[in-house]
Amino acid sequence: MIKQFFTPPVFPEDEDKTRQARFLHTLLAGTLLVTAAGGAVAVPFIYAEKTINSLLILSGFGIVCLSYWWMRLGRVRAASALLLFGTWPLFVFVALFGGGIQSAVVVFFVVCTVIAGLLLGLRGAVVYSILCCIAGAGMVVLQAAGDPLPRLFPLPPIAGLADLAAGLAMVSLVMHLFTRDLNRSLALTRQRLDERRAAEEALRSSEMKFYRLFETSRDCVFITDSEGRIREANPAAETLWGYSRSEADGMSVENLFLARREMIRLANRLRRHGFVENMEMRGKRRGGGIIDVSVNVTAVRDERGRITGYQGSVRDITRRKRTEAEIARQMLRLSALHAIERAITSSLDLQTVLDLLVRQIVGQLRMDAACVLLLDEEKQILRFAAGAGFRTEALQFTRLKLGDGWAGQAAARRKSVYIPDLAAYGSIPIHSEALTEEDFTAYFGVPLVAKGELCGVMEIFQRSEYPADPGWLNFLETLAGQAAIAIQNVRLLRMTQTNLQETKVLYGINQALAAAADSSQLMKDAVTRLQEGFGYFYVQIYVREAETGDFVVCADSGKIGFSTLDQGFRLSAGEGVIGYVAETGLPFFSNNVDEVVFHKRDPLLPETKSQLVVPIRSGAQILGLLDVHQAPPAAFTPHDLELVGAAADQLAVALQKAQLYADLQNALRQEKEMRAQLIQSEKLAVTGRLMASVSHELNNPLQAIQNALFLLKNERKISAQAKQDLAIVLAETERMAAMLDRLRTTYKASRSEDFRPVEVNAVIEDVHALLATHLRHAKVEFDFAPGPGLPAVNGIRDQIRQVILNLFINAVDAMPEGGRLAVSTADLPGETEVLISVADTGQGIDPAIQPHLFETFITGKEDGTGLGLAISQEIVSKHQGRIRAENRPEGGAVFRIWLPYAKGGQP
Repeated sequence: MIKQFFTPPVFPEDEDKTRQARFLHTLLAGTLLVTAAGGAVAVPFIYAEKTINSLLILSGFGIVCLSYWWMRLGRVRAASALLLFGTWPLFVFVALFGGGIQSAVVVFFVVCTVIAGLLLGLRGAVVYSILCCIAGAGMVVLQAAGDPLPRLFPLPPIAGLADLAAGLAMVSLVMHLFTRDLNRSLALTRQRLDERRAAEEALRSSEMKFYRLFETSRDCVFITDSEGRIREANPAAETLWGYSRSEADGMSVENLFLARREMIRLANRLRRHGFVENMEMRGKRRGGGIIDVSVNVTAVRDERGRITGYQGSVRDITRRKRTEAEIARQMLRLSALHAIERAITSSLDLQTVLDLLVRQIVGQLRMDAACVLLLDEEKQILRFAAGAGFRTEALQFTRLKLGDGWAGQAAARRKSVYIPDLAAYGSIPIHSEALTEEDFTAYFGVPLVAKGELCGVMEIFQRSEYPADPGWLNFLETLAGQAAIAIQNVRLLRMTQTNLQETKVLYGINQALAAAADSSQLMKDAVTRLQEGFGYFYVQIYVREAETGDFVVCADSGKIGFSTLDQGFRLSAGEGVIGYVAETGLPFFSNNVDEVVFHKRDPLLPETKSQLVVPIRSGAQILGLLDVHQAPPAAFTPHDLELVGAAADQLAVALQKAQLYADLQNALRQEKEMRAQLIQSEKLAVTGRLMASVSHELNNPLQAIQNALFLLKNERKISAQAKQDLAIVLAETERMAAMLDRLRTTYKASRSEDFRPVEVNAVIEDVHALLATHLRHAKVEFDFAPGPGLPAVNGIRDQIRQVILNLFINAVDAMPEGGRLAVSTADLPGETEVLISVADTGQGIDPAIQPHLFETFITGKEDGTGLGLAISQEIVSKHQGRIRAENRPEGGAVFRIWLPYAKGGQP
């Protein structure tokens, strides 16, 4: 902080201000010291009036400090004026009240006038001296009037000496500062004079260098006026433009450049920036030659900033530009070749590859139009495959034989065809109509050949002049070879993928057929896999109906298949393509079924354009017909015939295997049923013999009991209660005897003469009458629907009655909380049978025991024996009938009995 106080401020942007601040800083520092010393010495020891002198010294000290602050803020001139004109009233006040014009304080007026001249210049010194003279004149007038003012500052002689010493010290300081600044100014002037002599020497040397550079430079160097007229030009300008110096003198630079737009752009950049660096333009030499130049121009301005002319240089870059253009052309071709290669190898779809190829040719190579014609090897014609840049679609219908047209010639000769001027070449009938509206002027036709095989032709068209150099033609052939390889790779990959897909589909069909055992599911899997695997429109299988000989659809694919099966589409023998293949045994396919005279269109397949039918044969036997349809634009090829034939062969083997498996299953099922029937018959026979033996053994003691009870009944000494109880016992023994009689009758060997016509409805009504009370107590509602005009059945009435009774009792037991017992009979004329149905609303049959429901000792009741249903089945079987049981969807179970008609159908 102290160091900063003693260091004058520096203003780099203003040297005079820095010099003035340095002078003022020294003066202020000295004034502060003098003021502080005067206040510390003069006030206590010299001046008589202490208070006023202290105020004056403090006021002066404050003015000096404020001036010092303003100087630090950069307000140097204001700080100088404040110091001079702020202390002036203080000096006037002291002189006025301290002795007038004879006061020693007047010396400070002289000192401050000198300081004002040094700090504020002549004008400041004059103003300050005028103020001081006015103050002195006032003091003279006052003194002449008798000095009426009081003397506030009676000064002893030593005070005058102190004021004089202070004034002389200030003058000495000012003179010292003035002399120091004067010496510094002289030294600076000498330094600047030396620098100017050195600069003038350097300028002369630079002018000499510039002159040598100007004269010997290989670039054109020129100087123009503000209007752009040439004033000076070096010898290289003659070589560059072809004009001599005398011819170029006064010539406008606009005459040396080709494009006015480039000159306007050059002028705009000069006005905006004042210079132009390395601007490339097209120039024209004397005689009309075109050259490429690089221009550097700088605007020359005067002291006021006005443009007085231009100077610059022009370099011939024609060779470089041509080299760059050739390199750029080669790089463009290489980049385009790389981009085309990357594009056409990024896809595995042939159409995508061809579209990318023509778009890249038009975009990357900047051609107007391009197309690719692919060779149809089967018909040996070139077909349009892809194109870009054409105004019309005429070329999309191109079909050229080898040797016809430009593309046909390129393909036949396997050499490129280049026609630089189509108008001069003449018209070719094959192309003239297609190219009429295209306005093409040049044509390139390059054959696409890969590994010696012709793939097609690449055609390129231009609507403007396009000079083709040998490098361009070689590039096109390289591009065509690369495109041909890409096309061949895509074709090979597609062929490999197709073969792999076909193998995969055939393998899947083979696996599915090998795993399937049901022929219907087997054929359904086959048609579905053929449609999904090979993309066929519709696939179906026909089989011959044994009764009518017609061919009916038994399996088909897709949503159409459901409609075909629902409507039962069929063809008579010999009708349509199906009948033709069935009669001849030969496969058939056509890609235009409308031209086939014996074709009959399926109304559900109006889109079918192609049809392929292959017989499914096993040796000489035709098991069915595999029918495949295609809709446009798809069509069949001989390869499809091979694929479908292979699938048909696999299907034939699978159908044979499925038939053998079905026959084996039927044989095993029949054997199992027969064995079960034998076991059941044996069980029933054993049960019958046991029941017959038991009933016979029980019948004898029962007869004895009945006889004893009859004797007791005739006793007269028995009470009324005993007689009542005896009657009950007799009734029960009679019921037991009747039951044993029925058992003996049931298991007695039935003879044909025992069978009589039985009216089923009457038997059901008898059983209902027998169980009416039991049904009422069990809260079971009985519903009987007898069939009208029901024929009689051939059987034994009591045994049929026993079966129906067993079913009624089982139904009631299955409804412990009550329910509904529904019985119905119906006539089945087609089967010559009578159907008896007994249904309940109980809990149904336990699925665990349902398969063994009619076996002996199998029951769902807690206290049942499992004999009732076994006996019932035995009775029904003896009557040449059938009995079945199943659960009802709405709940409960239903038992159905089929019994054959009696002879004549009447009881």
